[in-house]
Amino acid sequence: MKIIKYDLATILPDGSEVLNGVEMPWSAENESIAKAEAHGGQYTVEDDGTPAPAPDRLDQIDAQVTYTAMMTGTLMDGGGAHG
Repeated sequence: MKIIKYDLATILPDGSEVLNGVEMPWSAENESIAKAEAHGGQYTVEDDGTPAPAPDRLDQIDAQVTYTAMMTGTLMDGGGAHG
């Protein structure tokens, strides 16, 4: 499983800077957070050595339904012309 690591800088009332290590699971959203928060814009994405969790049955069904809808042009986008 991938994780994101970076240092988060906190400015204390006396003006000094303290760096705190942050570690979180990788996702596109978390990587965006790391880009915004990382001290000096520096962060790493690392493999923590544990396997990613296997998708459960509902994840597999959802992926198949989405794929089928995309292939048949019936993916619902919440809008569009009807009738």
